[in-house]
Amino acid sequence: MNKKIYFSILFVIIFPLYTSANTGNIQINELAWMGTETSANDEWIELYNPGTDNISLEGWRISSRDGQPDILLNGMIEAGGYFLLERTDDSSVLGVVANQIYSGSLSNTGEYLELFDSEQRVVDFIDMSGAWLFGDNATKQTMQKILNTWQTSLEAGGSPGLENISGEKIIVLDQPEKTPPIEIITTIESGYIYGDLLITEIVSDPSDGELEWLEIFNKTKESVDLNGWYVKEGSGTKTLLNGIIGASQYFVLESPGGNLNNSGDEILLFTPDNKLINDVVYGDWNDGDLSDNAPLAKDPYSIARVTLKETRNNANDFELSLKKTRGEANIIQNEESIISNNEEEYDYGKTIILSEIFPNPIGDDKEGEFIEMYNYGDRDINLFGWRLGDASKNRFDFPRDIIIRAKNYLVLYREETGIALNNNGDEVKIFQAGAEEEFYLLKYIKAIEGESFDNTKTEEIENFYNKNFKEEFWVWSDEPSPGAKNIFKKINHIPEVDFSFPEKLFTGQPILFDASDSYDIDENTLEYLWDFGDGFVNTLESPEHTYFQEGIYNVTLQIFDGEATGTKEKILEIDNRFILDTKINEEPMEIGTAKIYITEVLPNPEGDDGEGEFVEIYNAGDMNIDLINWIVDDMEGGSKPYVIDTNRLVKPGEFLVLNRTESNIVLNNTYDKVRLIDPNKNIIDELEYSSTSNAKSFAREDSGEWVWTDEISPGKENIVTGYNENTEYITTSSGSGGYEYYSYKNPREAQNHSPGQTVLVEGVVNSTPGMFSSQYFYIEGDGGIQIYSYNKDFPDLEIGDYVQVRGEISRINKEGRIKTDKSEKIFKMDDGYTLTPFPLDLEIDQGLIGRLVNVEGEIVDIVGGKIMIENEHGNFAIEIKTGTDIQTKNFKIGDKLNIKGVVSSNKDGFKVLPRFMDDIKIIGGEKNKETGEVLGEYIEGNEWELEQKNNNRKYYIIILGFFLSIAFVFYVFKKTD
Repeated sequence: MNKKIYFSILFVIIFPLYTSANTGNIQINELAWMGTETSANDEWIELYNPGTDNISLEGWRISSRDGQPDILLNGMIEAGGYFLLERTDDSSVLGVVANQIYSGSLSNTGEYLELFDSEQRVVDFIDMSGAWLFGDNATKQTMQKILNTWQTSLEAGGSPGLENISGEKIIVLDQPEKTPPIEIITTIESGYIYGDLLITEIVSDPSDGELEWLEIFNKTKESVDLNGWYVKEGSGTKTLLNGIIGASQYFVLESPGGNLNNSGDEILLFTPDNKLINDVVYGDWNDGDLSDNAPLAKDPYSIARVTLKETRNNANDFELSLKKTRGEANIIQNEESIISNNEEEYDYGKTIILSEIFPNPIGDDKEGEFIEMYNYGDRDINLFGWRLGDASKNRFDFPRDIIIRAKNYLVLYREETGIALNNNGDEVKIFQAGAEEEFYLLKYIKAIEGESFDNTKTEEIENFYNKNFKEEFWVWSDEPSPGAKNIFKKINHIPEVDFSFPEKLFTGQPILFDASDSYDIDENTLEYLWDFGDGFVNTLESPEHTYFQEGIYNVTLQIFDGEATGTKEKILEIDNRFILDTKINEEPMEIGTAKIYITEVLPNPEGDDGEGEFVEIYNAGDMNIDLINWIVDDMEGGSKPYVIDTNRLVKPGEFLVLNRTESNIVLNNTYDKVRLIDPNKNIIDELEYSSTSNAKSFAREDSGEWVWTDEISPGKENIVTGYNENTEYITTSSGSGGYEYYSYKNPREAQNHSPGQTVLVEGVVNSTPGMFSSQYFYIEGDGGIQIYSYNKDFPDLEIGDYVQVRGEISRINKEGRIKTDKSEKIFKMDDGYTLTPFPLDLEIDQGLIGRLVNVEGEIVDIVGGKIMIENEHGNFAIEIKTGTDIQTKNFKIGDKLNIKGVVSSNKDGFKVLPRFMDDIKIIGGEKNKETGEVLGEYIEGNEWELEQKNNNRKYYIIILGFFLSIAFVFYVFKKTD
């Protein structure tokens, strides 16, 4: 009987130890990662115990793999009960008492959370590291689990402390019910885990004519169907994949959407169910830690994975490689490896020169073009690793065992090298193995059909000292000799003669005859002889001549190069000039509601520009306008201004089309202006453009915006197609477009004014040129507005200067701005003004564009130069411009910031632009409302370590008590016996 009592005592002692070690089947059951309708900071996490035993959570931990939050648990979770953790204080969930308070925020972009028991074994986890697939940030519906299935809650706020109510089922997590905690593996429906497929090689800066690409390797033992998988790059652009990638095979993706930034980017590989499988960050892309980025690969390098082991440190996993192995195992080859890796493998002989090139053979260039090299040394040279190239980035890599024998030639045809030599001039370069700088360089101008360009010093040692192109060494020959000694038969080419003059000619008018399009392929000194057909001659290259009688004349130009003469003859017609009375009316010109605009220009028509270019003018008023003595001109120093010297009546609603054949206004295809000037020399309308599109006209919309359009409509109402509102065009002018003039002192009114109109605005400078861009800054008064200059022509300005600006309204990304063409349009009236930032208590609206504002919030995301903060009013995008010298590495997710900056907008919405480092203040992380202590500004490691020590001490005491109890029982038992 006594023995039974003793063993009962032993059982009572041991049983609590057993239950304290029991992990049960505790689950992460519900999360409010988005906060609540009251505050985005009111986050909470709920655990659930589906078992029949109470479980002590002493020593348990919930931790995110990014380090925040990291919560050491305490207390007890009852059988069939819930355990509610509320962030910061007990006000996150109204009406429900928290079981524990924690600090640290859940990122709105996703988390990988793990629940550890007291033995630090993983009991449950959530892998939403790619993005939260459940819960809604806008409606504040939570993410909750029912029958091992994650879903979005039916109601905002979810069901904290209560049984979850079934909603719409999305995805079932594949987690066996009775798997030991130590063996739990993270899987979603796809079954793939991080690292199953690897991004193994990236070409972000391809050679000319090539495409960007990246390579993916399948590490698994089975084929993978890639349909529905996608690649996402740093801007957020997704590229869907399709096809099958076999086991241990490669898949190459060309031209991924969004482009791979040359300076740095982030590339992520996802399954169809949004599970992150692999990611690579390279260059200067700021993912929070630049130190582990893969290197930046400029042409001709790729970024190549060193091994198939994924360490999650891109700096260790990737290296630069000259050898691109698209779709094959990587071979790391860089300049250092070429030099240090058994230098004897490469031959660095210095007796290689170019001896002959044939850029323009008779017939098809693809068939006969060649490049000839010569080895004037006394030994053979293996060209493995050497490269051949032209003026572009196109390169030919010599394969193994290409030998150029001593005192011998090597001929390389276009079909072998892929290098196409331009007939209008090019370069030919030879590169030694691993070198970026050319070893030999040859330049040539226009190539004559059927003639080769020959080195006259091929077999002379002088080439060693003059290895690069010397004009006197090279001549054109009509006897190409590939693989043999050059045949020098110097040819003198007849000069090519051409000249031009205006098409509309009158008596008494000085006429410019321009022969600048003439040339001599041999570059000889030329002599000119003009015969104007009226008994006068001239020997200048581009002379002026005046005819005093109307009639038809034969004009002849002869050009002599010392040996041969080229001749060109053209016929011109001189009309009798009608002398106009151009006296300006002393009385003010009656304006009424006259509005005259330039409405369409065609700078780059299909075919001959001289035949198709035009400028269209439109009368938008309600009165007739006679354009006699008005002037149409391009930019200063361009074409000769065209004076409309006849009565040209333009009625209301009518167009006047001036073709280049009439006006002689030549519109450049790169950059130009078009100006409409009245007889008093006032600029009435003006536009400028920075580039053109072939066979597209530049047309004005009713709103005053200018766009490129396929529908060319001279003399008709404009038809706009293919308009992209996010594309910026440099348009319109400082003119008033029909004598209209507006004076505004309020930036807000100017912000809302129609594009194309001249305004006068005054305000205080809140940012200076160069902070956000070299082309603009902002001023504010009642409202704010951007001041823009394409030419970057600004006076010296400081924040607080009061300025007056005269310019023209234009618009980009729905943001109004004032365009100026010179610094004189910006007048400094005063200085020393103090700006008070506008507090952002609500969401940003259009009226705040250009204003200096102040906002506080907690960082929830950092991507590159963009910081996303969150407060009770919502999310705010903070964009860091390079001119501000602000470093995003100084901040981390969870920091609470006070930010001043100027409101701007882009295609994604509104953003705040800080101006300098002092505009951003770190005011802490989370704040404990009971102690007033700011969290996140010190390392909590010591405190955690102390808790761990206390926890361990507790277990030492329990174990010691256990053995003492056993000893006591046996002692009593033995004594009784």
